[in-house]
Amino acid sequence: MDYLKGVQLGIDYIEANLDFTATITGVAKEAGMSQWHFQRIFKGLTNETLKTYIRSCRLANSLDKLLSSDMRIIDIAFIAGFESQQSFSRAFKDAFKLTPNAYRKLADKNLFLKKLQFNSQYLEHLKKKYP
Repeated sequence: MDYLKGVQLGIDYIEANLDFTATITGVAKEAGMSQWHFQRIFKGLTNETLKTYIRSCRLANSLDKLLSSDMRIIDIAFIAGFESQQSFSRAFKDAFKLTPNAYRKLADKNLFLKKLQFNSQYLEHLKKKYP
């Protein structure tokens, strides 16, 4: 199995479904692996858990919503998968060192997280590091 391709399919699925409920099971299914196997491969390639990655993507997506819409922060929090505006604001501040409201006022697009791209160069780097 081409694990690199499978993980990229999973990442693409997450990116396409940020405003919906992208479950770990759904991501793994899209990648053609069991959820446990996908999580092990993902962690091995990225040194990050799948849950953390999904949360980071949702927070990055909320950056765009804060700048490009007049949605209320609580609505953005719910779309990002948080149960309250307080928990969203806490996670947002931990990630970006600003509150969502301060970020909206700042209107700085330089904080966007970049989507992971797995390619042969990255894979070769891993092979050299972990022969």
